[in-house]
Amino acid sequence: MIKVVPPGERDAVRGVGTLDLDGIVGLLAEAQATSAIRTQLEAAQKKNNELEATIQNLKAELRPLRQKMSSYDTLEKSLEHVKERLATQEKRLTEELSAKAEQEKKDLLSISGKFAFDYKCIQFQLPNLKKLCLINLSNVPDWVWSLYTFAPFLQDSTLVFETTAKLPPNVISPLNLHFLDLKSLALALIPGIIQVSIDAPKLTHLIINGCVLPYTFRRIPTELIKACIELRREEEEEEDENDAEDFHWVSEFFRGMSSITNFEIVVFRSINIFSFLNLNPPMFFNVVRLEVTLNGSDFSGWNDLLVSLQCFPNLQHLCVTFDVMGFVDELVQTMWRSPDIVPSCLVNKLEMIKIIGLPLSGIAAGLMLLRYILRNAKVLRKLYFGAWFDEHSQAQELWKERKFCKSLFKLPRSSPTSKVVFSGRFITSSSNTFKKGKLTCKMT
Repeated sequence: MIKVVPPGERDAVRGVGTLDLDGIVGLLAEAQATSAIRTQLEAAQKKNNELEATIQNLKAELRPLRQKMSSYDTLEKSLEHVKERLATQEKRLTEELSAKAEQEKKDLLSISGKFAFDYKCIQFQLPNLKKLCLINLSNVPDWVWSLYTFAPFLQDSTLVFETTAKLPPNVISPLNLHFLDLKSLALALIPGIIQVSIDAPKLTHLIINGCVLPYTFRRIPTELIKACIELRREEEEEEDENDAEDFHWVSEFFRGMSSITNFEIVVFRSINIFSFLNLNPPMFFNVVRLEVTLNGSDFSGWNDLLVSLQCFPNLQHLCVTFDVMGFVDELVQTMWRSPDIVPSCLVNKLEMIKIIGLPLSGIAAGLMLLRYILRNAKVLRKLYFGAWFDEHSQAQELWKERKFCKSLFKLPRSSPTSKVVFSGRFITSSSNTFKKGKLTCKMT
């Protein structure tokens, strides 16, 4: 412990007089100041170290933020480039679409109503014409024969003649169509046109609606994938014993469509196309979907249809629609008899069969037809059968539908997993809900 001796007492303290007390006191004061400074320096150093540690931590925390900021800057620059590129593409696409729209306007010509001119006096060229639609034509214009010289690159053509029009008896009008690039052709013809010759090797879609007359292909359209054929005989034309000879062209014309995969046929009672096909059957190996409309028929067209299925060895979907409107009073229900043959497609290929609108006067005839189908269809997945009974009262018709439905679901099936659906005027039911003889149905 250090004690300061007052000057008056220094003589009484031993040794004090020999020491430089002022110097010692100065040194001690200096030492105390130095110690205080050292303490402050150490505190400052500690604070500095803490600040440096904090700075390092902040730098560590800022590093990913700087990286994100750098990435953000890069992304922002990339976004600007993308925006510029999109703007350029949008402008280019807008220009291209506008040009295409203008070109399509030039390529499309649709004419309706009376259209006549003297093509010998008027010469015109439509090199960009791709689609031509002529409707309500009352006759066959002379210039149709030379149309391919005016529009050599035509791809889609529709010619529709007035259904009420009929050419004079002394007018002989063959219709020769020659288009090397034509892909789609739709014809609705009137009586008086004696022959249609089609020369369109690139044809893919064909629709023919109208009177029965010879149709021929100058060259087989090997790219044809879909055809819709509806031919009808005029009312005043009566069936003749020489029909088979007169319609020998049917098989040859259909043979020219052997590449199709989808086929739609409308068969009128006055001319059963299938009966002519069966005389010299063409083969449609690629057809997987066949839609048939039997107009004015009940069971009369079924046998010819079933026999003609031999022409479709790979058929998978069959839809048969009965259109008897206007013929109900003329229909005579007969007992259906199964043909002597079973088409191979019915046994090995047909998965979906849909029968719509079959008129029935009794239960037995319909069951015989369905028994034939279910007994032979080994890969069938679904049979839809829509029918109606010609009865005087709703109660009688409902009773027949219910009885027919139960009998149908009891028929043996070669394809045990197949589903059978019945749809009548009053009830709809499925074989999947027919359990232990109990019928579950939906009232319609």
